[in-house]
Amino acid sequence: MRIFCADDEKLSLENIVNIVKEIEGERAEVLGFSTGKQLIEAADEKAPDIVFLDIEMGSMSGIEIARDLKILKPNVNIIFVTGYEQYMGDAFKIHSSGYVTKPFNKERIREELKNLRNPIDNEENDGKLTARCFGNFDASVNGKSLDFDRSKSKEMLAYLVDRRGCFVTSGELRAVLWEDAEDDLKTNNYFQQIKRDLIATLKKAGVEDALLSSWNKYAIDTKKIHCDYYDFLAGKPEGLNAYNGEYMSEYSWGDINNDRLSQKVYGSN
Repeated sequence: MRIFCADDEKLSLENIVNIVKEIEGERAEVLGFSTGKQLIEAADEKAPDIVFLDIEMGSMSGIEIARDLKILKPNVNIIFVTGYEQYMGDAFKIHSSGYVTKPFNKERIREELKNLRNPIDNEENDGKLTARCFGNFDASVNGKSLDFDRSKSKEMLAYLVDRRGCFVTSGELRAVLWEDAEDDLKTNNYFQQIKRDLIATLKKAGVEDALLSSWNKYAIDTKKIHCDYYDFLAGKPEGLNAYNGEYMSEYSWGDINNDRLSQKVYGSN
């Protein structure tokens, strides 16, 4: 589970971060941010499950920040923490999870964490690989994003997730990862580095069994990962609700699949 806290007042930020850490302990990754820009950038890299958000955040209002967060992750639980009550109507218009007025205590925060608008799926904390395909691609285990040494290793994993258990040849992967590069010894050697980095990253996270390989062919074992895209295709409500009009948006090869998903959800224009 990943929890972000944002407040432009240093003492207030330290207070909420410490309280959340005391309540959740090792069950959650808790990060603090003093500006809306920092918060949005971090959320774009690894989407949070819960955000404690001050409403008055300098140049960006908490309401604006919340709207941006909802685009990145529609089911994020946003809990406003503020000294002002007049924003409560605006907060609930964007379907926030809660509204806490300052000053607050530990029990008040605990109450909000127990009564989230969008309950967090405990299956995602079972040690399996979790792939988030809607929006930007993210891969995590127990709520913590995998740390790849090379961005192409992450893209290789994303493409294998996209292929849903079908084996993909080394040649196809090289063509996808380097569209304009020649299929020469240099490219092949770099691909081997990418592959080793991916294997090492999965092994470090304890999920190396999610990657299948055979005679220069690679696939994802779909039974050993959680994935919003797979949930969508299975007709599960959590998957259908998670789709926000974007699919692996940082990868151009994902556009075709996104068109299909958009057609299914929104129909033709």
